[in-house]
Amino acid sequence: MATKNTKNKIEKAFQSLDGIERSPANPFLYGKVLNRIQTLKADTIYTGKAVFRFALAAAVIVVLNVAGIYKRESERIPRHKATIEEFATEYNINQDIFNY
Repeated sequence: MATKNTKNKIEKAFQSLDGIERSPANPFLYGKVLNRIQTLKADTIYTGKAVFRFALAAAVIVVLNVAGIYKRESERIPRHKATIEEFATEYNINQDIFNY
């Protein structure tokens, strides 16, 4: 149960909202927003030099990734083959001789 003091505070808070009106907008706001957008567009023009640098950096990253993948795969195959040969030697498995 809320006390009388709490109820009074709630009523005062609601009464303070009764006289609130929407504030009027600046009549030049639309023009200011358009001017800001046009200024931002003018600042973000990319030159061919900047685009070329970005494309070159992206190409270098792709080439390094592909080279890393191929290197990793080429290292994995002999290691896998060596593991199979070690397993066959350990358990005396010979592919040339069939023991029935």
